[in-house]
Amino acid sequence: MTSGAAVYPRSYLRVRSEGLWLAPPCCPGAKRSSTTGMGSAARCRCTARGTTSSSASMARPMRRPASDMPTQLMLGHLPLLVHPAPSEVAVIGLGAGVTAAAVARHPVTRLDVVEIEPAVVEASRFFTKVNDGVLGDPRVRTVLADGRNFLLTSSRRFDVIISEPSNPWIGGVASLFSREFFLLARERLRPGGLMLQWLQAYGLTPDDFRMVVRTFRSAFPATTVWNIGGGDFLLLGAAEPVVVDLRRIKGFDRLSPGSPETSIGSVSAIGPACWDSTFFPRTTPRASPRPDP
Repeated sequence: MTSGAAVYPRSYLRVRSEGLWLAPPCCPGAKRSSTTGMGSAARCRCTARGTTSSSASMARPMRRPASDMPTQLMLGHLPLLVHPAPSEVAVIGLGAGVTAAAVARHPVTRLDVVEIEPAVVEASRFFTKVNDGVLGDPRVRTVLADGRNFLLTSSRRFDVIISEPSNPWIGGVASLFSREFFLLARERLRPGGLMLQWLQAYGLTPDDFRMVVRTFRSAFPATTVWNIGGGDFLLLGAAEPVVVDLRRIKGFDRLSPGSPETSIGSVSAIGPACWDSTFFPRTTPRASPRPDP
């Protein structure tokens, strides 16, 4: 069930006649093609009037691109703005490349992007409007590997590790939410390093959500939980408490001009403001199923 068909049945039924994973079609009336890899990645290329656009999904049908943008941008910006001087960063999971592009907006010296599915890397070139062609940045190193094995075999230490796998219930993904993985990530952090974990509350029971948070906190005692909205949460973890300067976060776009698509300002333009963190020391929010796109 790695495709998530049991989770999004109506979405699959709506597109079954076309054989695509995308809903709605990205370019109505255009020619489309798709590629699926072993990791259930898909690519769609649409050509109309000489233009090309695309969309992709790793293990579930994609929602409308804008609905995921706050999460993808926050994954990249948040830990880089909380860490006082991030230099080397690892991002586990490429997706459309938006998170990696957000990281590249910061003055890092090295960014390792780890992706297990080659089809996702291939599809990312169609997303240059939102990822700024980040894989062509000379500071970026693209690694085709399993995220856990990458950390296990690498001797490199990072200032920030960002883990954005698909949903925990998807086959083969649960190991990236385990205590063993979180402890491994902590070992690969430099002193003062930060770990950011994307956690999807939709599809999880409240007890399962609390279990993941407790597991993460067992490796990172100083953990804050950031509610992005729509069931998306970010777990920001460290070995010791860190200071979060919201003024620095909100002033980032002014100090670091760049593509509007990867700016912090675009987050508030898409959805509600999400820069005020909520810390859940003993309780967690009620998890509820996400409706089909």
